[in-house]
Amino acid sequence: MGRGTGRHAERVSARPGRIGGLIRLEMPLSLGRILILPLLGRFLSSHPKLKIEVRMNDHHVNLVAEGADLALRVGQLSNEDLVAKPLGFLRQGTYACPDCLSRYGRPELPNDLLSHRLISLAPPSGRHRPMVYSTGGNDIAIDTRGGGRNLYQW
Repeated sequence: MGRGTGRHAERVSARPGRIGGLIRLEMPLSLGRILILPLLGRFLSSHPKLKIEVRMNDHHVNLVAEGADLALRVGQLSNEDLVAKPLGFLRQGTYACPDCLSRYGRPELPNDLLSHRLISLAPPSGRHRPMVYSTGGNDIAIDTRGGGRNLYQW
């Protein structure tokens, strides 16, 4: 998470022992395993009256129906009725295995990706968004749909 997340956590942590109760927290699996769970032990030791029930799920779920009190999400929300506050930013990248590079060549420019087989993530909303690359101060959007070249799974 970004620096903003740390500032929010510091404000809450500045009140040790004053926060209590049960929080049902919903988040994507990778976000939870990599970024959140490693921090929870220290946070909970500072707040002994607090209990957190963590649910990690990579599928789009109805937060109200699931009884979630709080959810952490990556990307844009698909439900505009939810109240959201950005906590930080995650850097994303484009990666290739050596076998792929030997078969299709090393892309030098974003448009070179159009001749590659791509695996793309689709947001839970199902609305396609192009991959956007910033080069030399210009944003270049690459449409990765179609041709059976892409795998969409969140």
